Amino acid sequence: MFLLMDFFKTRTTWAETYGKGNSWNWFGLTHILILLTTVAFCFVMSYFYRKADDKKRNILRWVVTGLMLAEEVWMFTISIATKQFEIGFLPLHLCGINIFFCIAYSIKQKDWIAELLYGVALPGAFMALIVPTWTAVPAWNFIFIFSTGYHIFLICYPIMLLAGGYKPNFRKLWKGAVVLVGLCVVIFFINLFNNHMADKTGDLVFWNSNFMFLNYPESLFATIANLLGLKGRWYLITLPILLGAIWVLFYAPWVILEKMAAKKAVINA
Repeated sequence: MFLLMDFFKTRTTWAETYGKGNSWNWFGLTHILILLTTVAFCFVMSYFYRKADDKKRNILRWVVTGLMLAEEVWMFTISIATKQFEIGFLPLHLCGINIFFCIAYSIKQKDWIAELLYGVALPGAFMALIVPTWTAVPAWNFIFIFSTGYHIFLICYPIMLLAGGYKPNFRKLWKGAVVLVGLCVVIFFINLFNNHMADKTGDLVFWNSNFMFLNYPESLFATIANLLGLKGRWYLITLPILLGAIWVLFYAPWVILEKMAAKKAVINA
C-alpha cells in the first residue's frame, strides 16, 4: 500500500512527505537510460516515418500527438482524483503549449508551424530532458512517467518531420518568433495573476505557477542566474540570449548545407 500511494504522489506531495532531495540525479544511471530511450524511440519512429507514404505519415503524426494527449489526460485524471491538482499542471509551459502546435500541424501542414516545432519545441523539450526538473520523484512515480514520456514524444514529432524531408529555414522562423513573444507576454501576466491569487487565498500550493519559467528561475535558468548573480526577475534577460544561442546552434548546420548546395550547383552549371 505504501508503494501504491507513493506512485500517485505529485512533486509537491512527494516533497512534503520525503523532503526536497533528489530521487535521481542529472547524468546518473536513470537519466542516461532516459536519454537512450529517447534516442531509440525517435530513431524507430523516424525510420517508419521516412518509409511511409503521406497517409501513413499522417497516422504516425497523430499517434505521437495522441500519446501526448493521453499523457495529459492521465496526469489530470490522477491529480484531480487524488485532490492534488495545481494550477501549475495546466499545459501553459512551453512544452505543454507545443502540444497545440503538434495538433495544428497534424490537421494542416503549415511550414511556419513546422518551423516553430523545430526551432522552439525541439530545443525546449531537448533541454527539459538534458536538465530535467522532476528529479525529486522516483522512476516509478506517475509524474516521472508523465514528464519523461511527454518530452520524448515532443522531441520525436519534429524529428519525424526532419526524417520525412522537412528542411528548417531560419527565414521562416519569424512567424513562430512572433507567436512565442506573444505567448510570453500573456503567460507572464497569468503568472502574476496566480501570484495575486496565492497571496489573496493563502493557498500557495494550488496557485503556484512558473509557466515558461517567467516567474522565477528553475533548473538551468536557476544555475545561470546564480552564476551571474542575478536577483529577482533579472534572470529573464538571459532567456532571449539563450534562445538566440540555441537558434544559432540549431540553424547553422542548415545554412552551411544550403550554401554548400548552392556552391555545388554553380560549379555544375
